[in-house]
Amino acid sequence: MLVAMPGPAQPGPGLQAHVVTFSGKGRGATFKLPQVALENRAVAELINRRLLRRVIAPNVDSPIDTTGTPAQQIRQAAALDCCFSGVHYTVLLNQGALLSLELNLEYQGAYYYERTDHITFDLNTGRILTLADVVSDFPKALSGRLRGAISRRMAEEIAQAAADYGDSATVADLRQRFGWDARTRQVVFARDARQAGATEPDLNEFALSPQAVLL
Repeated sequence: MLVAMPGPAQPGPGLQAHVVTFSGKGRGATFKLPQVALENRAVAELINRRLLRRVIAPNVDSPIDTTGTPAQQIRQAAALDCCFSGVHYTVLLNQGALLSLELNLEYQGAYYYERTDHITFDLNTGRILTLADVVSDFPKALSGRLRGAISRRMAEEIAQAAADYGDSATVADLRQRFGWDARTRQVVFARDARQAGATEPDLNEFALSPQAVLL
């Protein structure tokens, strides 16, 4: 789950990528992977190779012929028996020479689960951007802002759970699992807790929308 941190509006359309979908199906798997076209073909090829490496390589145990075309590699991955079973994507931002994507990865083995990944490219160079490239805050200040946003979001979720279930074991379990301190109305993070607390915000997991940085 990403939390929106308000930021300055992104520049106008400017340089944009033409995003197309490469699909592959097989053995219960459905892959829909983004690939881009740009006037600068070398940059487009670099982005497409990096997208393939980001999605395919970490998620398959069997070797994939990386000399094949993107469509061939996707079909090979989709044909495997286990356990990476699908990918689809959402374009979050495509303007001002920035392309930010959300990748939804699906796995099917003993049980089914999903994982969400995000990646943002500089369309001028093909470079994968880090958070430090797009915000001016120092890491400590940014972490503090993100902690506050997480606490506000968690307060809303717990209030909704209490309205739905009452003061039940379900709500108590939710408070415990997410390190919620009812007295301060804040999430207690592991760095500040004497006992186990909530996981610290990951400042490298981010995406961009036209209105905000999503962390």
